[in-house]
Amino acid sequence: MRNPTGNSWRAALVASATAVAGCAAPSPTGTASPARNPAEEIAAAPAPETLPAFDGRSGRRWTWPALAARIGAADAVLIGEQHDDASAHRFQAEVTRALCDARPGAAVSLEMLERDDQRAVDEYLAGVISVDELVDRAGVRHWAGPGTWMPWYQPVVDVARTRGSPVVAANAPRRFVSQARTAGYGPLADLPPDERVLFDIPESLPRDAYRERLADLMREARSGTDDPPPTEGEIDAFQCAQLVWDATMAASVARALDRAPAVVHLAGAFHIGREGATVTELRRRRPEARVLTIVCVDAPSGALRPEDAGLADIVVYTRAPGGAGADVSGAPITP
Repeated sequence: MRNPTGNSWRAALVASATAVAGCAAPSPTGTASPARNPAEEIAAAPAPETLPAFDGRSGRRWTWPALAARIGAADAVLIGEQHDDASAHRFQAEVTRALCDARPGAAVSLEMLERDDQRAVDEYLAGVISVDELVDRAGVRHWAGPGTWMPWYQPVVDVARTRGSPVVAANAPRRFVSQARTAGYGPLADLPPDERVLFDIPESLPRDAYRERLADLMREARSGTDDPPPTEGEIDAFQCAQLVWDATMAASVARALDRAPAVVHLAGAFHIGREGATVTELRRRRPEARVLTIVCVDAPSGALRPEDAGLADIVVYTRAPGGAGADVSGAPITP
């Protein structure tokens, strides 16, 4: 999906509660601004192997070699990010490298690219077009804020390219998501085949914890205003839209697993954390797949925080406590 700004996870989803404006990843930090330098931020980010990583249930700390081995044993690695967290992006590139090296031919799937970008992606991987042509055709140069694609997301694509791995433009084009919110799934299901292949529709609108988290965001968006609380119908409409994104990404990952030995998928943490709907939709489609969920939290911590228990199989804190153990040498990210 096209991310309008580098806003924090809550601001982005609160905005989308009224106008399907974006996706999300949890962080208490502020928003991106033109004053930020994404290239400098990722170069100064802690080395991924130094970041504290914990089992999301037991709280046991994972060493990088043990975590890399677990990544390599998974069929699908789903990583939830805070979109404007440079350290998380550096970590994702390292996870992608670990999976592609452990499982040659593993696919790399991105929420940030929509299915109608797939031709441009394939042409870039084949050397037919330049990186600038790819970025401009996909419209992603400023995906997570000004100038963020090249230093934050392109390294992940290039990890795949240098290893001959496929890259999956996993998401639904925004126009179909907006249509789901305003008209439901009926008109989408009736679209012609050449449009129907660009998105997937979930089987149902479950009354589950994911829906309640979406409802909480809608209530937050209206708190302190003259607007009444959202009705059940309005919550259903918001959920309809959100689940088109989730179902489409999950289906993209599932189809990639039919052709590749493993897949790493990058998305906002709201989609992944606490068995978000991208995870549940994938499990429904591929119940036999070994799925590993990782959520990056933009905070320093030397232990699993109580509020993060159950957030994912692995919880990674992307700010090293006090800078201890951080590698801030400014070394560039290489494929």
